[in-house]
Amino acid sequence: MYESRQTLCLYNGNIITMDPVAPQASWLTVDGRFISKVGTGIPPFDNLPGDTHYIDCLGRTVLPGFNDSHTHILSSVAHETAVNCSPSSVNSIEDIKTKLSDFSKLLPKGHWIRAVGYDEFHLEDSRHPTRWDLDDAIPDYPVKLIHRSGHAMVLNSLAMNIAGITDSTVDPVGSVIERQHLTGTPTGLLFDMNDYISKVTPALSEEDISIGLGRYNELCLSYGLTSLNDASINNDLMKMDLLKGFKENGTLVPSINFMVGIDHLEDFLRKGIKFGDGLDSFRIGSVKIVLSLTTGVLDPGKKELRSLIGYANRNGFQVAIHAVENESIMEAVSALEDSGSDEIVNGFRNRIEHCSECTPDLMNRIIKNNIGVSTQPGFLYYNGQRYLAEVDERYKEFLYPIGSFIEAGVTLAYGSDSPVIPMNPMVGISTAVNRFSRSGDLMQPWERVSVLNAIKSYTVDSAYLSWQDKVRGSISEGKIADIILVDSNPLGIPPKEIINVKVLMTVVEGAVAWIDGERFNIV
Repeated sequence: MYESRQTLCLYNGNIITMDPVAPQASWLTVDGRFISKVGTGIPPFDNLPGDTHYIDCLGRTVLPGFNDSHTHILSSVAHETAVNCSPSSVNSIEDIKTKLSDFSKLLPKGHWIRAVGYDEFHLEDSRHPTRWDLDDAIPDYPVKLIHRSGHAMVLNSLAMNIAGITDSTVDPVGSVIERQHLTGTPTGLLFDMNDYISKVTPALSEEDISIGLGRYNELCLSYGLTSLNDASINNDLMKMDLLKGFKENGTLVPSINFMVGIDHLEDFLRKGIKFGDGLDSFRIGSVKIVLSLTTGVLDPGKKELRSLIGYANRNGFQVAIHAVENESIMEAVSALEDSGSDEIVNGFRNRIEHCSECTPDLMNRIIKNNIGVSTQPGFLYYNGQRYLAEVDERYKEFLYPIGSFIEAGVTLAYGSDSPVIPMNPMVGISTAVNRFSRSGDLMQPWERVSVLNAIKSYTVDSAYLSWQDKVRGSISEGKIADIILVDSNPLGIPPKEIINVKVLMTVVEGAVAWIDGERFNIV
């Protein structure tokens, strides 16, 4: 924390409250963890305690803190200390090999090397690396090279041997081991095998966790992220304790809404842990279910999916279903329709994660069944060129239809899916407003939304879909003081400049947690 909690008064600000009752203000006060007063005109200086800390906003814009509706905390922390093979760092497989070779010189032989972020679409080679590519660079170190999506990885031969993957290894359920067509020999490319491989790879060292967590926390605060929804499918009791410990000891400052992996729900129920348990700063959230087409067949199947949803809802848990392609979204919606009574299904704010290819007929069913959507407009910015090249022509016009979602009345929350893309909410807000990719491609401009609607999806609606709308999401009296100060008013600048808006100060639960000391100071 930058400083401990105290009475604060932010004044001389352009405060966009996101509260429809009083959408604009010029000052606010904070007492402990909560916003105590919000107003316009001259603040009641004479009525505030003597130890009040006054912060002159200098006419700058104040917003509610951003709430990332879908992220992966531990994976993001791990990425901070891994070899960076993202498109911004490498252009070819040869570049990847060079980076791995250079990094290996710092380690003893046999030490596992983690590398992250490669994207075959942006490599000059236009293909995935293979085990033999990695062997050519570092045969004496086991290597795990993770794809930018997090759903694929490449191992070198030493790592494959350690993992026990051979010509005769059967693909695990829901996973794919790529093989040479003629010989059946695994190429090293694995799809959706994270759990399988994690059992044979060493855990992060305490030093890597400490370094990675420090960097990750700093990034969150510098981006104005005051709340995180951890959507990791492998979230279990051990990971709950780990993240809760980070929050309690202050090494991770933003609040955490912790989703429970469906395979671990029974363990939580056995311990008596229920949906919504915990404090506002660390809370048990929805049950995460991944509906995948990795193998070409929906996994879990129709009957099992309905059973899982019903089991979670009957035990009081909201469900969050990962569904990307039109076929998987259709099945997710059908399963939510069929899984229980209207009271059960509609009462839990069940949600679909990503919902990337959504046709109008599916959207109508989403509305009818009160299903929320947590999506990532920033994917259009970072992956737009790839989408234009690879998405089925039938669905391109329905790609991330966020304007249609809002017009139809869908509750729409925004997240980053970090570490898949960087966490910066301004990228998501800018892309929702402008619909341009990083390479300049215009992506379905008819789906543009207003700046205010984009901010709402990163604040009010993210809080609603995580059942925290009573305490977070807007600058309102009585709500938790999650507040950010930014250098420009997103509502008052040309839309294409929104992506460059920077956070100057972040307040989390009433405490000033981060300041850009070079651009803003408080006395």
